[in-house]
Amino acid sequence: MLSHKEADRVVGKGILEALVRLSKSRDESTRSTCAAALWELTNLQGSDPSKLVPALIQMLRDPGGSKIKGDCAAALYNLAQDMKNCILMMEEDCLIPLLSLIAVGQNFGTRVQACAILSRLSNMEEFCAQMATKEFLQAMFVLAELEVGENEEVEGGEGVAKIRILKTQQRIVNTIYNISKNAEGRKLLLACGTAKFLSTCSTRPSEDIR
Repeated sequence: MLSHKEADRVVGKGILEALVRLSKSRDESTRSTCAAALWELTNLQGSDPSKLVPALIQMLRDPGGSKIKGDCAAALYNLAQDMKNCILMMEEDCLIPLLSLIAVGQNFGTRVQACAILSRLSNMEEFCAQMATKEFLQAMFVLAELEVGENEEVEGGEGVAKIRILKTQQRIVNTIYNISKNAEGRKLLLACGTAKFLSTCSTRPSEDIR
């Protein structure tokens, strides 16, 4: 992990710009290293989101392994804590790249963080309107059955994994709630069987979800 002083030197010497350029490399190992370095920078203050966000979204669009996708998701998760960065993501048409991260087959942690980003973005009316599609809702319903993969280990063990699953389900319900705030969204939710999904959620062992 870089210290704050080290991060300042990285940004000040133009290394961020170099990493953004290298993130477009055809070599997957180079892109993987760049994704990890960019994620490190988002853990600290001082990096320019206007350079980071486009690079990270593009790396999600480009072919790449689960390590690259996971580090990009972690970086965007950090950046999404600031609503200004959420606007940047929206401007980069991030919905489809983020949806690819919650698909079955992606790492558990990647799916959890991508859902957190989408839930955060759903608080913006303009972005929420983009989510009002049958395909998006179906992806959310599938994600609600989130489980740890057979060969995956979650830091903190089974107890932490269960907490993260419940938190993800809570975020899905929050996203659906935001979609329901306009008439067209409500019509879509009814047409896609959301009432049945919410009825199932009402039995979850989480007061926040209920």
